[in-house]
Amino acid sequence: MISRMRQTFNQRGLLYVGDSKMSALKIRAELARGGDFYLVPLAKVGDVPKLYEQCIEQIRSSEQQATLIYSTER
Repeated sequence: MISRMRQTFNQRGLLYVGDSKMSALKIRAELARGGDFYLVPLAKVGDVPKLYEQCIEQIRSSEQQATLIYSTER
């Protein structure tokens, strides 16, 4: 699918959005190698849940600045 999209749009810097299957290292590496971006759900295994909570707490306590990205335009 990635190669079909690249042929169709003939450009780099595309954002691919997928489910947890797309978060496989091989797929993410291929997207990054080609200059594209990806958005996949954060895995909830291993140390990730604990790290996620630590990151959120750092933002809440103002130890870490967060950049909110959103648009009010439709």
